[in-house]
Amino acid sequence: PVDQTAVRLGRNRQQAVPWGPKQKMNGNIKDKNRALIRLVYEKTRSDGPQSMAPLLDSDFVARIGDSVPWGGVYTGPEHYLSTCVRQYSLYLEPTSVVYETLNCQDDEVHALVHLKMHEGDATVPFLHTWTIRGEKLIHLNSVCLQPALLSGSLLSIRRRRPKRLKLYERLMTIKRRQNI
Repeated sequence: PVDQTAVRLGRNRQQAVPWGPKQKMNGNIKDKNRALIRLVYEKTRSDGPQSMAPLLDSDFVARIGDSVPWGGVYTGPEHYLSTCVRQYSLYLEPTSVVYETLNCQDDEVHALVHLKMHEGDATVPFLHTWTIRGEKLIHLNSVCLQPALLSGSLLSIRRRRPKRLKLYERLMTIKRRQNI
């Protein structure tokens, strides 16, 4: 006998196809993974990128595409949150992150993300692929879909951002001193 609560109808609505426990559980895992990535973006938007630190595994690795100035591999949560975030903050506003789509496949979640540039209302699209182990993020692969948007604004950003960058570095230094 087939459990009627775990039945989906086929395309022609004449075939009933039972869902096994693995398929049901896989759906729950996908939902949890999507929820975790939504939480990452919501925390970043409300409290800044540093707020996602508890969600990163100690083995976290971020691979950022070479089409952006901060491209490279960042190993460990501290390396990613300090070096990578500081570098992309020169170009983009980290708390402006908006995600459009979240597609899930097993332990990976793919997100189309937009970050606002400091000047004007232009946003830069990225494709983020997050890999999840348990309830922690272990890998980020980030690819900029329109890197040309970043190249034209570098000179004006360098002229405008040094005071903000100095303030950020000063605050981080104070924070490190308080943690010692």
